[in-house]
Amino acid sequence: MDRTSIIASATAALAGIVVAVALALVSGAAVAQTSPTTDVSAVNPDKGFLQGSSNYGERDDSGAGK
Repeated sequence: MDRTSIIASATAALAGIVVAVALALVSGAAVAQTSPTTDVSAVNPDKGFLQGSSNYGERDDSGAGK
């Protein structure tokens, strides 16, 4: 291997490491800012889960007494 290919390989390896670390940091920040659908703070005592978090468990009288 000549000097140019060694420098090119080292530069590519360093760039790959930088990209991998940046991707790990960005994905970690994205995961840390989301909350699960069943988060207690997303529950409305009258209607179940708040609109937009989940429609499962919504309380209404649409099927009562049928």
